[in-house]
Amino acid sequence: MNKRMPRRGPFAGKSRDPIAEMVLRLPRVQEQTQAETAYLAQLIQNRTPVIVKLVNDEEFSGWIEYYDKSFIRLTRDNAPNVFIYKDEIKFIMESRQR
Repeated sequence: MNKRMPRRGPFAGKSRDPIAEMVLRLPRVQEQTQAETAYLAQLIQNRTPVIVKLVNDEEFSGWIEYYDKSFIRLTRDNAPNVFIYKDEIKFIMESRQR
């Protein structure tokens, strides 16, 4: 009565479900397209003026001088520079002012 079930896992052998087999053979989709990195690098290189809107509807304007995995550094005229965490950003919009 206490028969042990064979171990299941990625190396345990073939699945009995043909649909699951098909799904496992599909190519994986990349989670990161690197589009954010390319766009931020372009904004830095061109010193494009931007408006950064936060999730609490606060806005900052300036140009992005540096970015990291978790934050950006916004350089502003006549105001202190600010470091903004990316998870606090609602959107970044290019400003028409130069």
